[in-house]
Amino acid sequence: MKQIFLSIALATACLSTAPMAAQDKTNAAKTGGDHTDQGLEGLTDQLGLTGDQPAQVNAIHKIFAKKAKDLKVLGLPKEEQRPKMKVLKDERDAALKKVLNPAQWTKLEALREERKAAKKAEKDAQKNKTRPPHQE
Repeated sequence: MKQIFLSIALATACLSTAPMAAQDKTNAAKTGGDHTDQGLEGLTDQLGLTGDQPAQVNAIHKIFAKKAKDLKVLGLPKEEQRPKMKVLKDERDAALKKVLNPAQWTKLEALREERKAAKKAEKDAQKNKTRPPHQE
């Protein structure tokens, strides 16, 4: 009886780990730089970046991503990390304002607001999904 139970447990373990091993690991291996390069293509089209702008925007985003990653590695509490991250974001935005024209900057701010609203809606949907139904 113990052998049968042990065999079933072993078979279950093997069968459940196989799908996990087959999962696509490309997203897990991405760094901030990879993510930045991917997002730059969309920004180039959406903002109408021309000439040197894509390279300049990419450089600004890579510098910000590295600084943000370095800040997160420090392991500071969120209360201490938040104001430092805001300073980094303000520096990034100041650099972007120098590269983008006013129309492009306005469009970038609108895209950020859209993304923020979408994230909030997704978070709210998850919150409502996991919340048990109200019982009276």
